[in-house]
Amino acid sequence: MFNYNMACTFAEMNDVDKAISYLQQAFQNKQNMIKGERFPDPWTDDSFQRFMKDDKFVNALKEMSRN
Repeated sequence: MFNYNMACTFAEMNDVDKAISYLQQAFQNKQNMIKGERFPDPWTDDSFQRFMKDDKFVNALKEMSRN
């Protein structure tokens, strides 16, 4: 969750590149989450809504979601 929260932080700072980077790390490490904890849905997370019309972000998120 650390990486996901960092992605949210950088999204709030309007830094799409760092948000993508930390979100990729969050997806790569989601199997390490505490048992019973649910991985948040970045598609609906308020922090990322500003990037939903940014092709770079959307394409990266689509790729992450596939894996």
